[in-house]
Amino acid sequence: RAELPVALLLIATLATILAVAQDDILTETPPRTTSEAATAGLAAAEVKERTLGMLGWARDMVRGWKNSPIVLNDSKAKNALLKLNGKTAIVFGGTSGIGHSLAVRFAQAGSNVYIVGRSEKAAATILEEMKGFNVADATYRFVASDLSLLANARAAVKQLPEELKVVDYVVFCQTKATIQGRTPTIENIDEKLALNYFSRIELVRQLLPRLEAAEDARVLSVLSAGVHSPHADYKTDFALEKYSQKKAADTAGFYTDLAFDHLSRQHPKVTFIHASPGFVSTNWGTDMPMALRLPIRALQATVAKASSDCAEFLFPSLTQPDQRGNGKVHLIGEYGQDVTTTTLHTDEAVAFVWQETEKVSVSV
Repeated sequence: RAELPVALLLIATLATILAVAQDDILTETPPRTTSEAATAGLAAAEVKERTLGMLGWARDMVRGWKNSPIVLNDSKAKNALLKLNGKTAIVFGGTSGIGHSLAVRFAQAGSNVYIVGRSEKAAATILEEMKGFNVADATYRFVASDLSLLANARAAVKQLPEELKVVDYVVFCQTKATIQGRTPTIENIDEKLALNYFSRIELVRQLLPRLEAAEDARVLSVLSAGVHSPHADYKTDFALEKYSQKKAADTAGFYTDLAFDHLSRQHPKVTFIHASPGFVSTNWGTDMPMALRLPIRALQATVAKASSDCAEFLFPSLTQPDQRGNGKVHLIGEYGQDVTTTTLHTDEAVAFVWQETEKVSVSV
């Protein structure tokens, strides 16, 4: 049975490659002008990059899966030595899944923890779990917020105590998995892009003074580092009007790489980390139809890692001294290993995406 995870991974990878190729190549009409030919060439190049990227990802996943018990034990050993008493962590999307596990891991290490999310009932259970660590003088609080709106993100920060002048750790896990098309919020931002990218950057903007007041602040966005493809049309379709599920996922990850690169250069005292969690057993996909949700749950039960293990893998990037960014964005894979940016990650792209992101922030 040891080969089962590898086989399933390879099947899923092949299916993804075929789906991407079908979406980007088979639906292309023959180019009739030089401009169209250039566009078609770019699309073909993007498909090639996606295919090679997915094959590389599959290879790394198999290697990582084989070595994961060793890496996990090493991470747990390092994490167990941490004493974060007096530090403060804010976990957005912290009432379930990876966010829940990271929030609990912070509390276990002695940190003050603020959880931001939608479910007060789930938060109450998590706060009681944290109190079980019996850390003297530790603070655990919940802030209710639907982070699909930038206005709500700003309001959530205003709900934090005024006396909280220093924030050491910020984690973003808020997300939503559906198969619906582009779904604009009342702020006219696609809901998935709002959760996976725009609200996260807005929260960073709001929290920067408190982060820069910390000795070694870290910001972690749990999303798709090293896995996503670039959004080739970022200049002409920044808001992703030409929508697909794959493009929505890729765009959020691509923009995160670029925005965190900009923020790392402008605020070198703060470490900005973009991580891919891999396949984790969470309630991801709850909003999907039953026909998709059941196989997802079956795969999670057989090959996915526990969210608590995922937290152990990601935690060193937030806490170990040798993981400081020092003015450079830090991209990590599901086992904490370094991963690379896409081929479209350029200084020009960094500047453009940050400029457009600021325009969105100002407009709502």
